[in-house]
Amino acid sequence: MIFDAMTWQEIAEVRRDILVVCPLGSTEQHGPHLPVGTDALIISAIACALEERTKILLAPTLQLGHSPHHLSFGGTLSLDHSQYSETLIQLADCFAGMGFKKILFLNGHGGNQLPVNTALQQLKLSRPNLLAMGCGGCQGHFQAA
Repeated sequence: MIFDAMTWQEIAEVRRDILVVCPLGSTEQHGPHLPVGTDALIISAIACALEERTKILLAPTLQLGHSPHHLSFGGTLSLDHSQYSETLIQLADCFAGMGFKKILFLNGHGGNQLPVNTALQQLKLSRPNLLAMGCGGCQGHFQAA
């Protein structure tokens, strides 16, 4: 089920114990040969393949990432660490406010990993009934809040 292809009435009918997957990309330079949306494009394709094979609710890909280390190259749009973490918390709060109980941040950019971990720790404290998890990025590990 693709969130932004559904009406609000269709979303209201979705079981609240389904896993919500939020793909996380970035917009940054990838050398002279790749588009600045590479990370977002790749993680979107992975998330779409996951949605085709499993029963999840696929949220829209977050195109912005935490990429201050790429700013000097140009073509980079970046949120700072605290803004990115807060964005993820707000996103999770929206889904939790709709009654969803499980959320996975599917990360496609290594620079997002620390802000994702910060958001997961905050969600663990502020929303103990929400299972918030993250995976992907350069480290390739999985963390559940």
